[in-house]
Amino acid sequence: MKKYYLTVRDTFSASHVIPGHPKCGNMHGHNYKVEVVFEALKNPDKENGMIVDFGILKEIVQSITQKRLDHKHLNDIIPAASAENIAEYIYLGVTKELIDRNLTNRVCIYEVRIWETDRFSVSFRNL
Repeated sequence: MKKYYLTVRDTFSASHVIPGHPKCGNMHGHNYKVEVVFEALKNPDKENGMIVDFGILKEIVQSITQKRLDHKHLNDIIPAASAENIAEYIYLGVTKELIDRNLTNRVCIYEVRIWETDRFSVSFRNL
């Protein structure tokens, strides 16, 4: 089988606090960048040449980033709102959406990467 990876990028703005951290223990915010990489579990459809329409994947990612996280205080949603835990939260939310939309026979999440700044990111994979 050929191997395909589909990527959706999005952004959201939110505040958080890292308790006990000398600098980040104060409330502050970021303009987060998010990349969700989906691994194809089948070859593209013979009729339309696609595995999953990018528009559907965008809706799924934004159901988490835009509807749950954008312009929110992340500690109200994710108690320890580090970049690591935000990445895992997005992974779990997107995975549930894939299940709910019966797409788990087509794609799974390969990786979620969160950029807190242009220089610092974390990626999460559930191996």
